[in-house]
Amino acid sequence: AWLLGQGRGEKLALSDGSTMKLSGEGTTSLYNLAGDWNLTASSYSYPDLIAKPLARPNTLSFQGTFGEQEFRLSSLNCNLAPLSLFATATSRYQGAVSLEVKTNQFQVAEIAPLFPAARKYQPAGKIQAQLRGAGAGLDRLDWGGSVALSGVSFKAWEKIKPVTAVNGSIRISGEELESSQFSARLGSSTINGRGTLSGFKSPSLAVSFSSPSLDLADLGLDPGPAPVHAEKVQGTLSYSKDNLQISSLSGTLGKSVLQIKGSVQNLQRPLIELSVNSPHLELEDITRIFSGSSTGGPPFTMKANLVATEGRAHGIAFQKFRSVVMLEDKILYLQPFDFSSMGGQVSGRMRVDFGSGAPRYQVNCNMQQISAERLMRSLGVKKQEMTGKLSLQGELSAKGESAAEFRKTALGAVKLKVEQGSIRKFSTLSKIFSILNVSQLFKFQLPDMVSGGMPYNKISGDFAIRDGIASTQNLFLDGDAINLSAVGKLDLVRNQLDLNIGVQPLQTVDKVVNRIPIVGWILTGKDRSFITTYFEAKGPIEDPQVTAVPVKSLAKGVLNIFKRVFQLPGRLVTDTGEVMIGN
Repeated sequence: AWLLGQGRGEKLALSDGSTMKLSGEGTTSLYNLAGDWNLTASSYSYPDLIAKPLARPNTLSFQGTFGEQEFRLSSLNCNLAPLSLFATATSRYQGAVSLEVKTNQFQVAEIAPLFPAARKYQPAGKIQAQLRGAGAGLDRLDWGGSVALSGVSFKAWEKIKPVTAVNGSIRISGEELESSQFSARLGSSTINGRGTLSGFKSPSLAVSFSSPSLDLADLGLDPGPAPVHAEKVQGTLSYSKDNLQISSLSGTLGKSVLQIKGSVQNLQRPLIELSVNSPHLELEDITRIFSGSSTGGPPFTMKANLVATEGRAHGIAFQKFRSVVMLEDKILYLQPFDFSSMGGQVSGRMRVDFGSGAPRYQVNCNMQQISAERLMRSLGVKKQEMTGKLSLQGELSAKGESAAEFRKTALGAVKLKVEQGSIRKFSTLSKIFSILNVSQLFKFQLPDMVSGGMPYNKISGDFAIRDGIASTQNLFLDGDAINLSAVGKLDLVRNQLDLNIGVQPLQTVDKVVNRIPIVGWILTGKDRSFITTYFEAKGPIEDPQVTAVPVKSLAKGVLNIFKRVFQLPGRLVTDTGEVMIGN
Protein backbone atom coordinates (compact mmCIF):
# COMPACT_ATOMS: atom_id res chain seq x y z
CA ALA A 1 0.00 0.00 0.00
CA TRP A 2 2.91 2.33 0.77
CA LEU A 3 4.23 1.94 -2.80
CA LEU A 4 0.91 3.14 -4.20
CA GLY A 5 1.47 6.60 -2.77
CA GLN A 6 0.11 8.67 0.06
CA GLY A 7 -3.56 8.01 0.64
CA ARG A 8 -3.77 5.52 -2.22
CA GLY A 9 -3.38 2.41 -0.08
CA GLU A 10 -6.68 3.16 1.63
CA LYS A 11 -8.47 2.31 -1.61
CA LEU A 12 -7.01 -1.20 -1.71
CA ALA A 13 -9.55 -3.70 -0.37
CA LEU A 14 -8.30 -7.14 0.76
CA SER A 15 -10.42 -9.88 2.28
CA ASP A 16 -9.31 -12.39 4.89
CA GLY A 17 -8.00 -15.80 3.95
CA SER A 18 -4.57 -15.15 2.52
CA THR A 19 -1.40 -16.48 4.10
CA MET A 20 1.98 -14.75 4.05
CA LYS A 21 5.38 -15.94 5.15
CA LEU A 22 7.92 -13.22 5.88
CA SER A 23 11.61 -13.44 6.71
CA GLY A 24 14.07 -10.65 7.36
CA GLU A 25 17.52 -9.78 8.62
CA GLY A 26 19.75 -6.75 9.04
CA THR A 27 19.94 -3.46 10.84
CA THR A 28 17.79 -0.36 10.83
CA SER A 29 20.07 1.18 8.22
CA LEU A 30 19.99 -1.85 5.91
CA TYR A 31 17.28 -4.43 6.38
CA ASN A 32 16.54 -7.31 3.99
CA LEU A 33 12.97 -8.55 3.76
CA ALA A 34 11.55 -11.51 1.80
CA GLY A 35 8.06 -12.90 1.62
CA ASP A 36 5.75 -15.45 0.04
CA TRP A 37 2.09 -14.55 -0.15
CA ASN A 38 -0.67 -16.94 -1.18
CA LEU A 39 -3.69 -14.87 -2.19
CA THR A 40 -5.75 -17.69 -3.65
CA ALA A 41 -8.24 -17.76 -0.79
CA SER A 42 -8.61 -13.97 -0.76
CA SER A 43 -10.30 -11.40 -2.90
CA TYR A 44 -8.86 -7.97 -3.45
CA SER A 45 -9.68 -4.91 -5.51
CA TYR A 46 -8.50 -1.44 -6.36
CA PRO A 47 -11.07 0.95 -7.92
CA ASP A 48 -11.07 0.98 -11.74
CA LEU A 49 -7.90 -1.14 -11.81
CA ILE A 50 -8.36 -4.73 -10.65
CA ALA A 51 -10.88 -6.99 -8.91
CA LYS A 52 -9.68 -10.54 -8.08
CA PRO A 53 -12.36 -12.92 -6.84
CA LEU A 54 -12.04 -15.57 -4.18
CA ALA A 55 -10.43 -18.89 -5.14
CA ARG A 56 -8.63 -17.46 -8.15
CA PRO A 57 -5.09 -18.94 -7.92
CA ASN A 58 -2.67 -16.14 -7.13
CA THR A 59 0.75 -16.17 -5.47
CA LEU A 60 3.25 -13.41 -4.90
CA SER A 61 6.87 -13.56 -3.73
CA PHE A 62 9.30 -10.72 -3.20
CA GLN A 63 12.70 -9.72 -1.93
CA GLY A 64 13.62 -6.22 -0.91
CA THR A 65 15.99 -4.05 1.06
CA PHE A 66 15.25 -1.06 3.29
CA GLY A 67 18.13 1.39 3.30
CA GLU A 68 18.58 4.76 4.93
CA GLN A 69 17.44 6.72 1.84
CA GLU A 70 15.36 4.28 -0.19
CA PHE A 71 13.59 0.99 -0.46
CA ARG A 72 14.80 -1.33 -3.19
CA LEU A 73 12.63 -4.18 -4.44
CA SER A 74 15.11 -6.54 -6.02
CA SER A 75 12.48 -8.97 -7.25
CA LEU A 76 8.76 -9.43 -7.26
CA ASN A 77 7.11 -12.44 -8.86
CA CYS A 78 3.36 -12.45 -9.25
CA ASN A 79 1.53 -15.45 -10.67
CA LEU A 80 -2.09 -14.87 -11.58
CA ALA A 81 -2.52 -17.64 -14.09
CA PRO A 82 -2.01 -17.41 -16.98
CA LEU A 83 -0.17 -14.14 -16.21
CA SER A 84 3.32 -14.23 -14.74
CA LEU A 85 4.77 -10.86 -13.82
CA PHE A 86 8.29 -10.00 -12.71
CA ALA A 87 9.12 -6.56 -11.34
CA THR A 88 11.89 -4.59 -9.69
CA ALA A 89 11.50 -1.20 -8.05
CA THR A 90 13.30 1.54 -6.17
CA SER A 91 11.44 4.00 -3.99
CA ARG A 92 12.98 6.94 -2.17
CA TYR A 93 11.22 7.69 1.04
CA GLN A 94 10.53 11.21 -0.13
CA GLY A 95 8.31 9.76 -2.88
CA ALA A 96 10.37 9.19 -6.03
CA VAL A 97 9.69 5.73 -7.51
CA SER A 98 11.23 3.79 -10.39
CA LEU A 99 9.83 0.49 -11.59
CA GLU A 100 10.54 -2.16 -14.20
CA VAL A 101 7.95 -4.79 -15.15
CA LYS A 102 8.15 -7.80 -17.44
CA THR A 103 5.46 -10.35 -18.20
CA ASN A 104 5.29 -13.65 -19.95
CA GLN A 105 3.22 -13.98 -23.12
CA PHE A 106 -0.25 -14.64 -21.75
CA GLN A 107 -3.82 -15.09 -22.97
CA VAL A 108 -5.48 -11.78 -22.24
CA ALA A 109 -9.01 -13.26 -22.42
CA GLU A 110 -8.38 -15.13 -19.16
CA ILE A 111 -7.10 -12.04 -17.36
CA ALA A 112 -9.41 -9.33 -18.76
CA PRO A 113 -12.40 -10.18 -16.50
CA LEU A 114 -10.28 -9.04 -13.54
CA PHE A 115 -9.64 -5.59 -15.02
CA PRO A 116 -12.79 -3.39 -15.31
CA ALA A 117 -11.25 -1.02 -17.85
CA ALA A 118 -10.45 -3.90 -20.22
CA ARG A 119 -13.46 -6.13 -19.55
CA LYS A 120 -15.96 -4.14 -21.66
CA TYR A 121 -13.82 -4.53 -24.78
CA GLN A 122 -13.86 -8.36 -24.57
CA PRO A 123 -10.15 -8.68 -25.43
CA ALA A 124 -8.51 -11.96 -26.46
CA GLY A 125 -5.19 -13.10 -27.90
CA LYS A 126 -1.65 -13.03 -26.57
CA ILE A 127 0.14 -10.07 -24.98
CA GLN A 128 3.65 -9.65 -23.59
CA ALA A 129 4.90 -6.46 -21.91
CA GLN A 130 8.23 -4.94 -20.94
CA LEU A 131 7.69 -1.67 -19.09
CA ARG A 132 9.63 0.80 -17.01
CA GLY A 133 8.37 3.79 -15.11
CA ALA A 134 9.60 6.64 -12.94
CA GLY A 135 7.80 9.33 -10.99
CA ALA A 136 6.69 10.72 -7.65
CA GLY A 137 4.46 7.71 -6.99
CA LEU A 138 2.94 4.70 -8.70
CA ASP A 139 -0.04 6.81 -9.72
CA ARG A 140 2.23 9.43 -11.33
CA LEU A 141 4.74 7.35 -13.23
CA ASP A 142 6.03 8.25 -16.65
CA TRP A 143 6.03 4.94 -18.47
CA GLY A 144 8.24 3.60 -21.20
CA GLY A 145 8.70 0.24 -22.88
CA SER A 146 6.81 -1.95 -25.30
CA VAL A 147 3.85 -4.31 -25.53
CA ALA A 148 3.84 -7.12 -28.10
CA LEU A 149 0.48 -8.19 -29.58
CA SER A 150 -0.13 -11.57 -31.21
CA GLY A 151 -3.55 -12.53 -32.53
CA VAL A 152 -5.25 -9.97 -30.30
CA SER A 153 -8.96 -9.23 -30.72
CA PHE A 154 -11.39 -6.83 -29.08
CA LYS A 155 -14.82 -5.26 -29.52
CA ALA A 156 -14.32 -1.50 -29.88
CA TRP A 157 -18.00 -0.56 -30.28
CA GLU A 158 -21.17 -2.61 -30.33
CA LYS A 159 -22.26 -1.27 -33.74
CA ILE A 160 -19.15 -2.37 -35.63
CA LYS A 161 -17.66 -5.81 -36.12
CA PRO A 162 -14.94 -7.08 -33.74
CA VAL A 163 -11.29 -6.28 -34.43
CA THR A 164 -9.35 -9.55 -34.65
CA ALA A 165 -5.93 -10.94 -35.60
CA VAL A 166 -4.06 -7.84 -34.41
CA ASN A 167 -0.31 -8.40 -34.75
CA GLY A 168 2.37 -5.83 -33.97
CA SER A 169 3.87 -3.95 -31.07
CA ILE A 170 3.19 -0.76 -29.12
CA ARG A 171 6.03 1.49 -27.98
CA ILE A 172 5.33 3.48 -24.82
CA SER A 173 7.08 6.78 -24.09
CA GLY A 174 5.63 8.95 -21.35
CA GLU A 175 2.06 9.80 -22.32
CA GLU A 176 2.52 8.63 -25.89
CA LEU A 177 1.80 5.20 -27.33
CA GLU A 178 3.09 4.49 -30.82
CA SER A 179 2.37 1.30 -32.71
CA SER A 180 4.62 -0.45 -35.15
CA GLN A 181 3.20 -1.30 -38.55
CA PHE A 182 0.30 -3.56 -37.56
CA SER A 183 -2.07 -5.91 -39.30
CA ALA A 184 -5.61 -6.67 -38.16
CA ARG A 185 -9.05 -7.72 -39.32
CA LEU A 186 -12.23 -5.72 -38.81
CA GLY A 187 -14.97 -8.27 -39.29
CA SER A 188 -14.05 -9.82 -42.64
CA SER A 189 -11.87 -6.88 -43.74
CA THR A 190 -8.07 -6.82 -43.56
CA ILE A 191 -6.47 -3.59 -42.29
CA ASN A 192 -2.82 -2.53 -42.09
CA GLY A 193 -1.50 0.63 -40.48
CA ARG A 194 0.14 2.41 -37.60
CA GLY A 195 -1.06 4.81 -34.94
CA THR A 196 -0.09 7.14 -32.11
CA LEU A 197 -1.96 7.89 -28.88
CA SER A 198 -0.93 11.02 -26.95
CA GLY A 199 -2.15 11.93 -23.47
CA PHE A 200 -4.13 9.66 -21.18
CA LYS A 201 -6.40 12.15 -19.41
CA SER A 202 -7.46 13.80 -22.67
CA PRO A 203 -6.27 11.35 -25.31
CA SER A 204 -5.46 12.30 -28.88
CA LEU A 205 -5.24 9.50 -31.44
CA ALA A 206 -3.70 9.62 -34.93
CA VAL A 207 -3.98 6.64 -37.30
CA SER A 208 -2.78 5.92 -40.83
CA PHE A 209 -4.23 2.77 -42.37
CA SER A 210 -4.96 0.91 -45.57
CA SER A 211 -7.24 -1.94 -46.60
CA PRO A 212 -7.38 -3.82 -49.90
CA SER A 213 -11.12 -4.38 -49.41
CA LEU A 214 -13.30 -2.95 -46.65
CA ASP A 215 -16.81 -4.34 -46.16
CA LEU A 216 -19.01 -1.40 -45.12
CA ALA A 217 -21.12 -3.74 -42.99
CA ASP A 218 -18.03 -4.20 -40.81
CA LEU A 219 -18.24 -0.47 -40.01
CA GLY A 220 -21.87 -0.78 -38.90
CA LEU A 221 -23.41 0.39 -42.18
CA ASP A 222 -26.20 -1.73 -43.66
CA PRO A 223 -26.40 -1.27 -47.46
CA GLY A 224 -29.06 -3.97 -47.81
CA PRO A 225 -28.94 -7.61 -48.91
CA ALA A 226 -25.98 -7.19 -51.27
CA PRO A 227 -22.60 -6.49 -49.62
CA VAL A 228 -20.83 -3.24 -50.49
CA HIS A 229 -17.03 -3.14 -50.42
CA ALA A 230 -14.73 -0.14 -50.57
CA GLU A 231 -11.56 -1.18 -52.39
CA LYS A 232 -8.00 0.16 -52.15
CA VAL A 233 -8.81 2.19 -49.04
CA GLN A 234 -6.17 4.50 -47.56
CA GLY A 235 -6.72 6.97 -44.76
CA THR A 236 -5.16 9.28 -42.21
CA LEU A 237 -7.41 10.10 -39.25
CA SER A 238 -7.02 11.85 -35.91
CA TYR A 239 -9.29 11.94 -32.86
CA SER A 240 -9.33 14.38 -29.96
CA LYS A 241 -11.99 15.69 -27.60
CA ASP A 242 -14.88 13.86 -29.31
CA ASN A 243 -13.83 15.26 -32.69
CA LEU A 244 -12.64 13.06 -35.55
CA GLN A 245 -10.56 14.78 -38.24
CA ILE A 246 -10.25 13.11 -41.64
CA SER A 247 -7.01 14.43 -43.09
CA SER A 248 -7.32 12.12 -46.08
CA LEU A 249 -9.46 9.13 -46.99
CA SER A 250 -9.48 7.57 -50.44
CA GLY A 251 -10.73 4.42 -52.12
CA THR A 252 -13.07 3.01 -54.73
CA LEU A 253 -16.72 2.22 -54.06
CA GLY A 254 -18.10 0.12 -56.88
CA LYS A 255 -16.92 2.02 -59.95
CA SER A 256 -16.59 5.32 -58.07
CA VAL A 257 -13.24 6.76 -57.01
CA LEU A 258 -13.52 8.90 -53.87
CA GLN A 259 -11.13 11.30 -52.14
CA ILE A 260 -12.48 12.61 -48.83
CA LYS A 261 -11.49 15.20 -46.23
CA GLY A 262 -13.47 16.58 -43.33
CA SER A 263 -14.51 16.13 -39.72
CA VAL A 264 -16.95 14.30 -37.47
CA GLN A 265 -18.00 16.19 -34.35
CA ASN A 266 -19.84 14.78 -31.32
CA LEU A 267 -19.64 11.02 -31.86
CA GLN A 268 -22.70 10.47 -29.64
CA ARG A 269 -24.81 12.34 -32.23
CA PRO A 270 -22.39 12.81 -35.11
CA LEU A 271 -22.26 15.94 -37.22
CA ILE A 272 -20.28 15.05 -40.34
CA GLU A 273 -18.85 17.72 -42.64
CA LEU A 274 -16.95 16.49 -45.69
CA SER A 275 -15.30 17.61 -48.89
CA VAL A 276 -15.50 14.86 -51.51
CA ASN A 277 -13.64 14.89 -54.82
CA SER A 278 -14.14 12.13 -57.37
CA PRO A 279 -12.40 11.58 -60.71
CA HIS A 280 -15.27 9.18 -61.52
CA LEU A 281 -18.59 8.93 -59.68
CA GLU A 282 -21.49 6.48 -60.11
CA LEU A 283 -24.54 7.84 -58.27
CA GLU A 284 -25.88 4.34 -57.54
CA ASP A 285 -22.65 3.49 -55.69
CA ILE A 286 -23.33 6.31 -53.23
CA THR A 287 -27.07 5.77 -52.74
CA ARG A 288 -26.54 2.05 -52.02
CA ILE A 289 -24.81 2.95 -48.76
CA PHE A 290 -28.01 4.43 -47.34
CA SER A 291 -30.60 2.08 -48.84
CA GLY A 292 -30.38 -0.66 -46.19
CA SER A 293 -32.29 -0.96 -42.95
CA SER A 294 -31.26 1.06 -39.93
CA THR A 295 -28.51 -0.43 -37.79
CA GLY A 296 -29.75 1.25 -34.64
CA GLY A 297 -26.64 3.43 -34.40
CA PRO A 298 -26.71 7.02 -33.19
CA PRO A 299 -28.58 9.47 -35.42
CA PHE A 300 -26.26 11.62 -37.48
CA THR A 301 -26.28 14.55 -39.87
CA MET A 302 -23.96 14.84 -42.85
CA LYS A 303 -23.12 17.72 -45.15
CA ALA A 304 -20.68 17.26 -48.03
CA ASN A 305 -19.45 19.42 -50.86
CA LEU A 306 -19.22 16.95 -53.74
CA VAL A 307 -17.23 17.54 -56.93
CA ALA A 308 -16.88 14.88 -59.63
CA THR A 309 -14.90 15.18 -62.85
CA GLU A 310 -17.17 12.71 -64.63
CA GLY A 311 -19.47 9.77 -63.96
CA ARG A 312 -22.88 8.20 -64.53
CA ALA A 313 -26.33 8.36 -62.93
CA HIS A 314 -28.82 5.64 -63.87
CA GLY A 315 -26.98 5.04 -67.13
CA ILE A 316 -26.62 8.71 -68.09
CA ALA A 317 -23.07 10.03 -68.39
CA PHE A 318 -22.16 13.42 -66.89
CA GLN A 319 -19.17 15.71 -66.47
CA LYS A 320 -18.20 18.49 -64.04
CA PHE A 321 -20.69 17.50 -61.36
CA ARG A 322 -21.07 19.80 -58.34
CA SER A 323 -23.49 19.52 -55.45
CA VAL A 324 -24.06 20.17 -51.78
CA VAL A 325 -25.06 16.78 -50.36
CA MET A 326 -26.91 16.51 -47.04
CA LEU A 327 -28.05 13.40 -45.19
CA GLU A 328 -30.30 13.43 -42.15
CA ASP A 329 -32.72 10.79 -40.81
CA LYS A 330 -31.97 8.56 -43.84
CA ILE A 331 -33.02 11.31 -46.26
CA LEU A 332 -30.42 12.34 -48.84
CA TYR A 333 -30.55 15.83 -50.33
CA LEU A 334 -28.66 17.18 -53.33
CA GLN A 335 -29.41 20.88 -53.02
CA PRO A 336 -28.49 22.12 -55.47
CA PHE A 337 -26.69 20.12 -58.16
CA ASP A 338 -25.40 20.98 -61.60
CA PHE A 339 -23.39 19.17 -64.24
CA SER A 340 -22.70 18.90 -67.94
CA SER A 341 -24.22 15.99 -69.84
CA MET A 342 -24.84 14.99 -73.44
CA GLY A 343 -23.62 18.29 -74.80
CA GLY A 344 -25.73 20.48 -72.49
CA GLN A 345 -26.23 21.58 -68.89
CA VAL A 346 -28.38 20.07 -66.14
CA SER A 347 -29.20 21.67 -62.80
CA GLY A 348 -31.75 21.19 -60.06
CA ARG A 349 -32.46 19.70 -56.66
CA MET A 350 -32.99 16.11 -55.51
CA ARG A 351 -34.38 14.41 -52.42
CA VAL A 352 -34.01 10.66 -51.83
CA ASP A 353 -35.80 9.07 -48.88
CA PHE A 354 -34.29 5.76 -47.71
CA GLY A 355 -36.49 5.61 -44.61
CA SER A 356 -38.59 2.56 -45.49
CA GLY A 357 -38.76 0.15 -48.40
CA ALA A 358 -37.42 1.15 -51.79
CA PRO A 359 -35.87 4.63 -52.12
CA ARG A 360 -38.26 7.44 -53.02
CA TYR A 361 -36.86 10.11 -55.35
CA GLN A 362 -38.06 13.69 -55.77
CA VAL A 363 -36.34 15.75 -58.47
CA ASN A 364 -36.67 19.33 -59.61
CA CYS A 365 -34.71 19.49 -62.86
CA ASN A 366 -33.72 21.98 -65.53
CA MET A 367 -32.03 20.74 -68.72
CA GLN A 368 -30.63 23.06 -71.38
CA GLN A 369 -29.36 22.18 -74.87
CA ILE A 370 -29.11 18.42 -74.27
CA SER A 371 -28.50 16.13 -77.26
CA ALA A 372 -31.86 14.45 -77.88
CA GLU A 373 -30.17 11.57 -79.66
CA ARG A 374 -27.80 10.79 -76.78
CA LEU A 375 -30.59 11.15 -74.21
CA MET A 376 -32.82 8.64 -75.98
CA ARG A 377 -29.98 6.13 -76.18
CA SER A 378 -29.21 6.65 -72.48
CA LEU A 379 -32.87 5.97 -71.67
CA GLY A 380 -32.73 2.69 -73.56
CA VAL A 381 -34.70 3.77 -76.66
CA LYS A 382 -33.18 1.66 -79.42
CA LYS A 383 -35.55 1.82 -82.40
CA GLN A 384 -36.75 5.41 -82.65
CA GLU A 385 -34.26 8.13 -83.53
CA MET A 386 -34.32 11.84 -82.77
CA THR A 387 -31.72 14.55 -83.20
CA GLY A 388 -31.79 18.13 -81.96
CA LYS A 389 -31.14 20.17 -78.83
CA LEU A 390 -33.49 19.40 -75.95
CA SER A 391 -34.46 21.67 -73.07
CA LEU A 392 -36.67 20.51 -70.20
CA GLN A 393 -38.04 21.82 -66.93
CA GLY A 394 -39.91 19.58 -64.57
CA GLU A 395 -40.68 18.16 -61.16
CA LEU A 396 -40.87 14.40 -60.80
CA SER A 397 -41.12 11.85 -58.02
CA ALA A 398 -40.69 8.09 -58.26
CA LYS A 399 -40.05 5.11 -56.02
CA GLY A 400 -37.93 2.06 -56.70
CA GLU A 401 -34.52 0.70 -57.54
CA SER A 402 -34.87 0.08 -61.29
CA ALA A 403 -35.99 1.94 -64.41
CA ALA A 404 -39.14 -0.21 -64.55
CA GLU A 405 -40.08 0.75 -60.99
CA PHE A 406 -39.39 4.42 -61.72
CA ARG A 407 -41.75 4.36 -64.71
CA LYS A 408 -44.50 2.65 -62.72
CA THR A 409 -44.44 5.13 -59.84
CA ALA A 410 -43.58 8.33 -61.73
CA LEU A 411 -45.55 11.44 -60.73
CA GLY A 412 -45.07 15.05 -61.76
CA ALA A 413 -45.03 17.53 -64.62
CA VAL A 414 -42.56 18.24 -67.42
CA LYS A 415 -42.23 21.07 -69.94
CA LEU A 416 -40.34 19.98 -73.08
CA LYS A 417 -38.73 21.77 -76.02
CA VAL A 418 -36.52 20.26 -78.75
CA GLU A 419 -35.09 22.41 -81.54
CA GLN A 420 -33.49 22.03 -84.97
CA GLY A 421 -33.38 18.29 -85.52
CA SER A 422 -35.05 15.37 -87.23
CA ILE A 423 -37.05 12.32 -86.22
CA ARG A 424 -36.84 8.88 -87.76
CA LYS A 425 -38.39 5.43 -87.33
CA PHE A 426 -41.43 6.64 -85.39
CA SER A 427 -44.09 4.12 -86.37
CA THR A 428 -47.05 6.43 -85.71
CA LEU A 429 -45.79 9.14 -88.07
CA SER A 430 -44.76 6.59 -90.68
CA LYS A 431 -48.33 5.29 -90.85
CA ILE A 432 -49.81 8.81 -90.99
CA PHE A 433 -47.51 9.80 -93.83
CA SER A 434 -48.27 6.58 -95.64
CA ILE A 435 -51.99 7.42 -95.60
CA LEU A 436 -51.35 10.98 -96.79
CA ASN A 437 -48.97 9.98 -99.57
CA VAL A 438 -51.40 7.38 -100.91
CA SER A 439 -54.04 10.13 -101.19
CA GLN A 440 -52.06 11.77 -104.04
CA LEU A 441 -53.27 15.06 -102.59
CA PHE A 442 -50.00 16.95 -102.71
CA LYS A 443 -47.43 17.91 -105.30
CA PHE A 444 -44.69 16.53 -103.04
CA GLN A 445 -43.97 13.27 -101.24
CA LEU A 446 -44.07 13.48 -97.43
CA PRO A 447 -40.91 12.40 -95.60
CA ASP A 448 -39.94 8.75 -95.43
CA MET A 449 -39.81 8.04 -91.70
CA VAL A 450 -37.76 4.87 -92.21
CA SER A 451 -34.91 6.12 -94.36
CA GLY A 452 -34.36 9.87 -94.43
CA GLY A 453 -36.40 10.99 -91.44
CA MET A 454 -38.33 14.24 -91.01
CA PRO A 455 -36.62 17.54 -90.18
CA TYR A 456 -38.32 19.92 -87.74
CA ASN A 457 -37.74 23.38 -86.34
CA LYS A 458 -39.18 22.79 -82.88
CA ILE A 459 -41.05 20.22 -80.83
CA SER A 460 -42.73 21.48 -77.66
CA GLY A 461 -45.21 20.21 -75.13
CA ASP A 462 -46.30 19.98 -71.51
CA PHE A 463 -46.75 16.57 -69.87
CA ALA A 464 -48.55 15.63 -66.66
CA ILE A 465 -47.29 12.29 -65.33
CA ARG A 466 -49.11 10.05 -62.88
CA ASP A 467 -48.58 6.34 -62.12
CA GLY A 468 -46.37 6.03 -65.17
CA ILE A 469 -48.86 7.62 -67.60
CA ALA A 470 -47.81 10.84 -69.37
CA SER A 471 -50.68 13.02 -70.60
CA THR A 472 -50.38 16.02 -72.92
CA GLN A 473 -52.78 18.60 -74.31
CA ASN A 474 -50.32 20.55 -76.44
CA LEU A 475 -47.58 18.43 -78.00
CA PHE A 476 -46.64 20.31 -81.17
CA LEU A 477 -44.14 19.79 -83.97
CA ASP A 478 -43.24 22.80 -86.10
CA GLY A 479 -41.58 21.92 -89.40
CA ASP A 480 -40.88 23.57 -92.73
CA ALA A 481 -42.93 20.95 -94.57
CA ILE A 482 -45.51 19.98 -91.99
CA ASN A 483 -46.98 20.84 -88.58
CA LEU A 484 -48.31 18.23 -86.18
CA SER A 485 -50.17 18.43 -82.88
CA ALA A 486 -51.07 15.60 -80.51
CA VAL A 487 -53.42 15.26 -77.54
CA GLY A 488 -53.59 12.13 -75.40
CA LYS A 489 -51.66 9.70 -73.24
CA LEU A 490 -48.48 7.62 -73.26
CA ASP A 491 -48.48 4.64 -70.90
CA LEU A 492 -44.79 4.30 -69.99
CA VAL A 493 -45.37 1.10 -68.02
CA ARG A 494 -47.23 -0.93 -70.66
CA ASN A 495 -45.60 0.91 -73.60
CA GLN A 496 -49.02 1.88 -74.99
CA LEU A 497 -50.27 5.13 -76.49
CA ASP A 498 -53.69 6.70 -77.07
CA LEU A 499 -53.39 9.91 -79.12
CA ASN A 500 -55.45 12.21 -81.32
CA ILE A 501 -53.12 13.74 -83.89
CA GLY A 502 -53.67 16.72 -86.14
CA VAL A 503 -51.52 16.99 -89.29
CA GLN A 504 -51.13 20.16 -91.37
CA PRO A 505 -48.85 19.76 -94.41
CA LEU A 506 -47.59 23.18 -95.46
CA GLN A 507 -48.16 22.67 -99.21
CA THR A 508 -50.94 23.73 -101.61
CA VAL A 509 -53.55 21.22 -102.66
CA ASP A 510 -52.96 19.91 -106.16
CA LYS A 511 -55.88 17.54 -106.76
CA VAL A 512 -59.66 17.56 -107.01
CA VAL A 513 -61.01 17.24 -103.53
CA ASN A 514 -63.46 14.44 -104.25
CA ARG A 515 -60.48 12.21 -104.97
CA ILE A 516 -59.24 12.63 -101.42
CA PRO A 517 -59.71 9.28 -99.64
CA ILE A 518 -59.32 10.80 -96.18
CA VAL A 519 -61.49 13.02 -94.04
CA GLY A 520 -60.43 16.64 -93.58
CA TRP A 521 -60.97 20.20 -94.60
CA ILE A 522 -59.34 22.83 -96.75
CA LEU A 523 -58.46 26.25 -95.54
CA THR A 524 -58.62 28.91 -98.24
CA GLY A 525 -56.10 31.69 -98.38
CA LYS A 526 -55.07 34.43 -100.72
CA ASP A 527 -52.33 32.50 -102.47
CA ARG A 528 -52.69 28.87 -101.44
CA SER A 529 -54.88 26.28 -99.82
CA PHE A 530 -54.05 24.03 -96.88
CA ILE A 531 -55.57 20.82 -95.65
CA THR A 532 -55.59 19.63 -92.05
CA THR A 533 -56.36 16.00 -91.30
CA TYR A 534 -56.91 14.09 -88.10
CA PHE A 535 -55.84 10.67 -86.94
CA GLU A 536 -56.24 8.39 -83.99
CA ALA A 537 -53.27 6.28 -82.82
CA LYS A 538 -53.80 3.48 -80.30
CA GLY A 539 -51.84 0.45 -79.18
CA PRO A 540 -48.19 -0.44 -78.63
CA ILE A 541 -45.79 2.49 -78.95
CA GLU A 542 -43.61 0.43 -81.29
CA ASP A 543 -46.49 -0.45 -83.65
CA PRO A 544 -49.78 1.37 -82.96
CA GLN A 545 -52.93 1.18 -85.06
CA VAL A 546 -53.37 4.50 -86.92
CA THR A 547 -56.65 5.54 -88.57
CA ALA A 548 -57.95 8.76 -90.07
CA VAL A 549 -60.97 10.10 -88.17
CA PRO A 550 -63.74 12.58 -89.10
CA VAL A 551 -63.45 15.99 -87.55
CA LYS A 552 -66.96 15.63 -86.16
CA SER A 553 -65.85 12.59 -84.14
CA LEU A 554 -63.31 14.61 -82.18
CA ALA A 555 -64.30 15.64 -78.69
CA LYS A 556 -65.09 19.34 -78.42
CA GLY A 557 -62.18 19.97 -76.06
CA VAL A 558 -59.72 18.23 -78.36
CA LEU A 559 -61.06 20.10 -81.40
CA ASN A 560 -60.70 23.43 -79.62
CA ILE A 561 -57.08 22.57 -78.83
CA PHE A 562 -56.38 21.87 -82.51
CA LYS A 563 -58.16 25.08 -83.57
CA ARG A 564 -55.94 27.05 -81.24
CA VAL A 565 -52.72 25.27 -82.21
CA PHE A 566 -53.29 25.45 -85.97
CA GLN A 567 -54.90 28.92 -85.76
CA LEU A 568 -58.01 27.67 -87.57
CA PRO A 569 -61.00 29.90 -88.34
CA GLY A 570 -64.13 29.72 -86.26
CA ARG A 571 -66.13 27.91 -88.99
CA LEU A 572 -64.48 24.84 -90.38
CA VAL A 573 -65.37 23.22 -93.69
CA THR A 574 -65.56 19.55 -92.73
CA ASP A 575 -67.60 18.08 -95.59
CA THR A 576 -65.69 17.38 -98.77
CA GLY A 577 -68.77 18.47 -100.71
CA GLU A 578 -68.33 21.98 -99.32
CA VAL A 579 -64.65 22.27 -100.16
CA MET A 580 -63.52 25.09 -102.37
CA ILE A 581 -60.18 25.20 -104.07
CA GLY A 582 -59.01 28.48 -102.67
CA ASN A 583 -58.51 31.80 -104.34
